[in-house]
Amino acid sequence: RLYGGDQFLMVGDKLSVVPFQTGVTKKKSIVRNGVLSSSLLAGLSIGHYVELYGGVEGDFNFSGTAINKYKGKDANGNKKVKMNDVKTNTFTFAYKAGFFIDDIGFYFKYSPCKALENGMGPQWERCAFGIVIR
Repeated sequence: RLYGGDQFLMVGDKLSVVPFQTGVTKKKSIVRNGVLSSSLLAGLSIGHYVELYGGVEGDFNFSGTAINKYKGKDANGNKKVKMNDVKTNTFTFAYKAGFFIDDIGFYFKYSPCKALENGMGPQWERCAFGIVIR
């Protein structure tokens, strides 16, 4: 997700970051990718209700899409612009850790791998957090 006055734009087959058009109000500008993941985790039970876990997660990234959404419309009359075929790295990994209290858990995931292929756009690392109910 981009913050401030920038948006994603495909230039050829490369993803670029450019300023928003004058007079257009950005709602959001994001990159999404389709992922199949598999985890190798180790856990430790503490007492009857608490469990800690951590390990690695391998990701197969099979699609990438950049999306710009506007409040109102852009110069071409679009409220949303979707750019397919963003060149993501095919295989990445992440470190994952979390804990459960009874059947509700929380996790944090950090990937030191770059999201996009080298030379195909800006580079960033990814992190995520969430809630798990089992």
